[in-house]
Amino acid sequence: MWSLDGLEGRLKEHSEFIDSLMCLIPPKHYFKNDPNASDDEEKFQPNKKKRIPKQVLKEQKKQAKRQKLDPNNLKTVQELQIEKLHKIQQEKQKEKEQKDDEVNKEEDDEDEDDDEIEYDVDVKIEKKDSDEEQIEKDTDDEEEEENDKESQSDLVDGAESDEDDKNKIITVAKNNGDIKKGVDIKKSGSVKRKIDDVHLKVKLQDKIVKIGRLKRLDPEKAAELQVKEAWDKAFLKAQGEKVKDDPKLLAKTIKKKIIKKRKSEKAWEDRIESVEKSMAERQKTRTENIKARIDAKNKKKKNKRK
Repeated sequence: MWSLDGLEGRLKEHSEFIDSLMCLIPPKHYFKNDPNASDDEEKFQPNKKKRIPKQVLKEQKKQAKRQKLDPNNLKTVQELQIEKLHKIQQEKQKEKEQKDDEVNKEEDDEDEDDDEIEYDVDVKIEKKDSDEEQIEKDTDDEEEEENDKESQSDLVDGAESDEDDKNKIITVAKNNGDIKKGVDIKKSGSVKRKIDDVHLKVKLQDKIVKIGRLKRLDPEKAAELQVKEAWDKAFLKAQGEKVKDDPKLLAKTIKKKIIKKRKSEKAWEDRIESVEKSMAERQKTRTENIKARIDAKNKKKKNKRK
């Protein structure tokens, strides 16, 4: 009976016996000839050596013979297995280190990109907010000046009585109130209606005319307005919206739509005409068939009477 006493010693003896048997096997019978060749290549490409030039094949045979006769290369199967195991472990360690380096590099790059993007977005948002505040302030000042001028002209021209003056002053005071200040049109609850291309083209042309007039009167303000519009356009594009701000392209789009509409109208008219024609032909055929049946029936009756 086997016992646990001396189990380690017996396992060691068996291992040494197996190793000694392995050392008796020549490596050429235990390993494949080309260590770099895979099993698939040997199995599915048996004629691969035929494609190698004869001179190269001859040199390879000489080199293999020299290595075979070299006493330093006479290693046992066990030694070769240990070397192969070490080589595989080194390759795995190297791959692991490369993967770790790549992961660390990607994380560093992502952190840098995130920091740059956050900084750029913060700067752009601050600049946009400051530009909008300045433009709103200038617009409010202009509206106040215009309202003041209108109120003064109304008071001078229409001052017929004290009551009328009082009513006009009350009306002007109401109109000059800070109603528009602090109101964000974009954030209000109004429903955004879709503008067709024709109205959009007219609107763009009016805007171009106004900007050209503003460039002559106040170039700095015109430049600020153009910068603001450029930022608004960029934000809309970033949100996935299509920005139509080129009158020439809009004109082409309108022309294409008109041509397409005419073609669809023509196709629809042709369709109606063909349907009406088909119905008329079917009705004519039906009438002829009914008439032929009646004639055949009458003829049959006449023949029976005879």
